[in-house]
Amino acid sequence: MELTIGELADGAVEDAWVSVSFLDAKKFFNIFNTLDPGGVVTLLRNDGGVLKAQVDGYADFGGGSTQRTLMVKTLDADVGEAFAIRLKRDAVSGKWGYYVNGTRLDTGGELDDLPGGLFDGKNVYVVVGLHNANGGLTSFTVKRISSGE
Repeated sequence: MELTIGELADGAVEDAWVSVSFLDAKKFFNIFNTLDPGGVVTLLRNDGGVLKAQVDGYADFGGGSTQRTLMVKTLDADVGEAFAIRLKRDAVSGKWGYYVNGTRLDTGGELDDLPGGLFDGKNVYVVVGLHNANGGLTSFTVKRISSGE
């Protein structure tokens, strides 16, 4: 998926984010709903003009746990720049990889606990949303959604 975040309040000043979700059912992520197991949700925040990603997994992690923050990383993208996010399962290991602009972001095995069969036999729905607690101006443009390489 390729998108541009045009305007987003600085996270240090306001509780604001754009979410990009890969879900296994027609659902919408928001902070007040608990998702049934089935997806990866990224909250993109503005950190002084640079985007930071909080990547959360929603799956059966065992022991009754269905939500886990997998990683928080700075992206190689600024507010106003186009960037691409891709979630890909390795055909050999079965583990998931998280890519931004073609570079793997989870280089430390942060997604290793995400079940390999998370989307097996299911459609994957891409959902984009936003939140700004103070009602400030927020904009994004989805440029392309593709299931291919």
